[in-house]
Amino acid sequence: MARIYKRRDIWYLDFQYKGRRIRKKIGKLKSMAEFALKDVEVKIIKGELGILRKEIKIDKFIEGYLSYIKVNKREKTAIRYREIIEHFKKFIRESEVVELSAITSLLIEEYKQERLKFIKPITVNYELDLLKAFFKRAIKNNYMKKNPLDDIERLKVAQKQPRFFVEEELREILLHCQKRDYPVFLTLASTGMRLGELINLEWEDVDFERRAITIRVKDFWEPKNSKPRAIPMTNKIVEVLKELQRDSRWVFATEKGTQLNRNHLRERLVRVCMNIGIKPGNIHTFRHTFASHLIMKEVDLPTVRKLMGHSDIKTTMIYAHLAQEHLKSAIERLEF
Repeated sequence: MARIYKRRDIWYLDFQYKGRRIRKKIGKLKSMAEFALKDVEVKIIKGELGILRKEIKIDKFIEGYLSYIKVNKREKTAIRYREIIEHFKKFIRESEVVELSAITSLLIEEYKQERLKFIKPITVNYELDLLKAFFKRAIKNNYMKKNPLDDIERLKVAQKQPRFFVEEELREILLHCQKRDYPVFLTLASTGMRLGELINLEWEDVDFERRAITIRVKDFWEPKNSKPRAIPMTNKIVEVLKELQRDSRWVFATEKGTQLNRNHLRERLVRVCMNIGIKPGNIHTFRHTFASHLIMKEVDLPTVRKLMGHSDIKTTMIYAHLAQEHLKSAIERLEF
């Protein structure tokens, strides 16, 4: 027998399971208590009700989780997690739910709709992904039995095709950019490196004998996904980097030998694009250019994925349409 009751403006769930009486604090909303009641009744009938090792308040679990990600996630990732958790925490407080196990799919759906008022659908999906990891941790610690995100549908987002420089645009950029930027822009377009990877590239990462650049974890920095990878160098890159060799610790450095400034580099790229009359790109456009041209030259997706350092082939798939378009264009030349 399960029931709900109210005491001092707080709704509680009271039920018997396997000879044990269990009381759970739900919150101030009767609708949430009624939902919890129906859920527990169904699970009792099906014999699917698992008893948690103990209840934990949401605020307390969040506190522990933030400590966990601070140690186990990259600094920028941890900061982003913290921002999203704070948004969720504020929403939960307004919903007056106290216990972690009382969070349901219905509540998550309400949160999704609320966030949609302030951010784009693609960002909402990103937040939902991080919250799913949040609840996976709760399940692993036996504070919950089911992830409330499992029943939540992601928002439909139109796939935006990445901007990349066509060969003529890239030639013009390399021809008209400042002399100091030529090695940087050429390397970005020829290796697909992320900007952070390029800025933190040291001479010991460049192996001229093996003709490869190694992206690796360092004491002061680590690449995205924390996975090292080797990128082969073209003849042109080998030539350019050998000419660039200096006493500086960094492969690409300022005149003072310090690391490059992201903003200054981006501003100089925008300036050269405007000067030659093409749509400005950002530094990441070189990475898209690298992948796009590989695909159009019929390099297979798994190889492109490896060179790009993607953790999931789905990320690489955003370039797949270029292969079909390129083949179609080639066939059209056979018109008789």
